[in-house]
Parts: sequence; structure tokens; C-alpha cells
Amino acid sequence: MNITDYSIKRIYSITDDILLSCTNIVSLCNDKTNYPHSFFFDEEAFVSSPSNENIPEDELPVMYIASNKDGVIGFISTYYLDDYIEVCSFVHPSLFGQGIFSATYNLFMEDYAGYDIIASCFPEDTELKSFLEHLGFKLKKSELLMKLEKEKKNSFSTDIEIKKNIYESEICYTIYSNETIPIGEGYAFLDECSSTIHDIFVKEDFRGNGFGFKLVNYMIEDLFATKNSILLHVTKENAAAYSLYKKLGFETVEQLDYFLSTL
Repeated sequence: MNITDYSIKRIYSITDDILLSCTNIVSLCNDKTNYPHSFFFDEEAFVSSPSNENIPEDELPVMYIASNKDGVIGFISTYYLDDYIEVCSFVHPSLFGQGIFSATYNLFMEDYAGYDIIASCFPEDTELKSFLEHLGFKLKKSELLMKLEKEKKNSFSTDIEIKKNIYESEICYTIYSNETIPIGEGYAFLDECSSTIHDIFVKEDFRGNGFGFKLVNYMIEDLFATKNSILLHVTKENAAAYSLYKKLGFETVEQLDYFLSTL
């Protein structure tokens, strides 16, 4: 593909055509790298912004699309989190190094200047890491995907009251200090052969006494009655949780580094 005159547009909602064009770009890019990335967007995630003649009042674009006569050649997509604006970006691989990302990013920053922006990359992707650092991004956290296989679990006893509520595709486990006072809980999504543990919580006054360990250990024993593996996500900086999961036998299968820009 040869680059000709192109334009960059602010996008406020995602149509099927836009989604298809962007997905095609993502596929082409991921075919050219050892570190494929996910494409995400949220057409309903609008964040408040001062009035500006270029954008509707109190709305920010959810995507910035660069296109020429051949169609979409690159884009930046945004996702609004509680504290950050997460972004992903892709450019047609035949047009790398021709300034398309820089031009698109500059327009994006006209609207999102002053917001905390976060982007992710695999730690092995040194080229992307260097590029993010060049843009002023700094490492914020590392999110780990950890996995425990049934045959590799470590067995520990659980001598405390734990109850569970079973829903259609999820289980809620509640741990008690006695029969009436709940002090923590955890959830597990259920798939066909595996389960994903998430949102483990113990009340602050009861932390440091092993209740989190006992809760997760009970969940593991219960889930392995019907599942062959268990997944969970944890930030590497959460040393207590990371150490707990390692003690229970979980192993890291993937790491994703998140970089923050506060420009």
C-alpha cells in the first residue's frame, strides 16, 4: 500500500464498517509481530471535557481514524477506566515509519491533554517499550496472568467457615470469622474446563491473619472438584497477593506492562 493524502477524523460512535476496517488492520499488524495485541474500544465510554468547537459539548471521541482513498490506514482507540484513559493503536504494517501514528496521536492529545493516559505492551517487546518511553510514558505496573493446573496444586487445610452462593456462570465465596460475621469474599467465573478467580477481598481489620490464604485455598479445592485449571490476574506490585498465589502453586504464564503518561 502506498501512502497518499490522508485525513484523521474524530469518531464518537463505532459502526459495523469502522469495526470491520479496524479489525482488519489489527489482524495485519498481529501477523507481523511476535507480540500480538488486543483491539479494544468502548463506544459508550464518554468523559467530560470543556466545550470545544471541534467536538460536541461534554463528549470526547472514542477513536481517531486515519484514512485515505483506500480506506482506514491507522487508528487510536480509547477506553475510559476509573482513573485512566487506556489507549491502543495500530497502523497498517506497510505504512510503518511514515508519521501516521504521530499525526493521529497529536490530534488525540489535543483532546486528552491533562488526562492520565495508559498503554500496555509485553515486556519482551522492547521496540514498543522504547517508543512509549520516547513519548513520555513511564512504567506504572505489571499485570500477571497466573495459572494453576490441578495436578500441580499444593494442598493445605482450611479450618474456617466459608459459604458459597452459586449463580449461572459464577460462584461467590464468603469467609466468616464466626457463623454470622462475614470478613471477606472472592468470586470465580466458570468456563467449560477452567475457572477464573477474581475480586478477592478481606476486610482491613482482618488482614494479615491468613484469611485471604484460607479463602483462596478453599476456592481452589472446591473448583478443582469440577475444573482442570484455574486462572487469575494480579499486579506484580501487589507483593502480598503475588506471594500468596505462588505459595498455592500458581505460575505466571503471561505478563503485560502498563505505562502511564500524565502529560
